[in-house]
Amino acid sequence: MVRPDNSHHLLAAARQRSEDARARVAAALQEMSKEPGPRTASELARTARVSRSWLYSQPEVMVRLEEFRTNPPPAPTGQAVHASDHSLRRRLHLAHQRIAQLTEENKQLNERLARVHGALRLATQINGQQSQEGRNSPGSRSSDQSSY
Repeated sequence: MVRPDNSHHLLAAARQRSEDARARVAAALQEMSKEPGPRTASELARTARVSRSWLYSQPEVMVRLEEFRTNPPPAPTGQAVHASDHSLRRRLHLAHQRIAQLTEENKQLNERLARVHGALRLATQINGQQSQEGRNSPGSRSSDQSSY
């Protein structure tokens, strides 16, 4: 028994996938045209969710991408919003406050470190005296005493 030829279903599915990919690429190119900046095949492939190899196999897409590279969309004019003087002064004031806070914290940490070093030095001196006293106690032999 011969199986029926169902290859037309495979061809239709492949055609549909290709059309879907072309639609995603067209949408991605449209989005990319809204924003200034350099455009790459990798960026287009990632945005359109297609492989770079598929993208490179589509000459009309590569031509459009090359047009983006040679004639990038103009940067929007008059839409840039600059920070106001008040905003900049506020940020500067907050930065100065943060610097003062960090300076105070640094001072406190240095004082704490100095106290710990002092305590360590004192403990070392006390331990040194105790070990000296232990060697010179009446029940112990000092190194200068001879043994008989």
